[in-house]
Amino acid sequence: MSRRVIVALLLAVPMLVAAATREPSQTVPLNVPPPEPNRGQAWIQYDDGGWDYTWTGGGYMGNMFFPRYATWYPFQVEKVQYLYGNVGGGIINRIRVFDGGPAVVAEWASLAGASDVWATVTAATPPVISSGPFYVAGWMTTGDDSPSQGTVDATLWPGTYWPVSNVEPFIFLDGPTTSAATAGWAATTGPGSQYTTTSVASFRVLVSGNTVPVELCALEGKARPGYVVISWTTASELDNIGFNVYRSDAENGQYAKMNDGIIAGQGTTATEHAYTFADYGVQPGSTYYYKVEDVSADGTTSLHGPIAVPLGSDFVSSWGAIKAQFNQ
Repeated sequence: MSRRVIVALLLAVPMLVAAATREPSQTVPLNVPPPEPNRGQAWIQYDDGGWDYTWTGGGYMGNMFFPRYATWYPFQVEKVQYLYGNVGGGIINRIRVFDGGPAVVAEWASLAGASDVWATVTAATPPVISSGPFYVAGWMTTGDDSPSQGTVDATLWPGTYWPVSNVEPFIFLDGPTTSAATAGWAATTGPGSQYTTTSVASFRVLVSGNTVPVELCALEGKARPGYVVISWTTASELDNIGFNVYRSDAENGQYAKMNDGIIAGQGTTATEHAYTFADYGVQPGSTYYYKVEDVSADGTTSLHGPIAVPLGSDFVSSWGAIKAQFNQ
């Protein structure tokens, strides 16, 4: 090999190495949420209650809350904390959670508390927020008995997922003249609409992203003359289309769907609802196992159960047999 060829090959090596180490440019998508390893509970707090300026007019005074990214929906509002003004010891007429409507989704009435001490109320059935903002606000009778107003402290709220509404979470909800009115409310101030300071009401909220489509509080089966009744009660439902009932001859066996069409659910609700299904295709002396399946609007399903329903040898399985018993 000539000296000229060797030199040419040596000159080509760095070029090959350089070509092998070049990386293509990448386009970073805009507004992509960061990873969420845990959508569990999170306290959202805007200020430490440092001021004792209070709102003494009618209407509800409070804060707007909303997640930065849609991946946090749906979520529950589990607890609310409030801080009295500089006197305290009185009664706050009512504290409410409003959805973005705004419609009332949770409330607590006749609340007392000590001066400059955070007090906590817990939702018996946490309201579910599926979209948009929500508001937490209190009705004020006198300034000394109301949650105080302060200044946003950026070190307190988890801004990655729960930002301040621009710089102004502070809102009023006006309309009706009594705190107990359930309709007619309007958020008269919001992000950037009237206030340009960083004022905020002294309310904290505990939210949880660990919602379930359907929360059952009861599931049972009972033998009736000629059939079995399966009944269940939901404590809450989220985008629930309805239910299916499945039956098997063995607890860990194959389950077959028993209903022809879906048993309609309530969509989204935070109140209890009761359901029943009658199974007529059963025989005496058998034990049947049942599961109830809920079906969400996005197609996801969850199974509840199984429950066992034993039928004794004296169980009658047809209307003719029932009549024959009475004619003996």
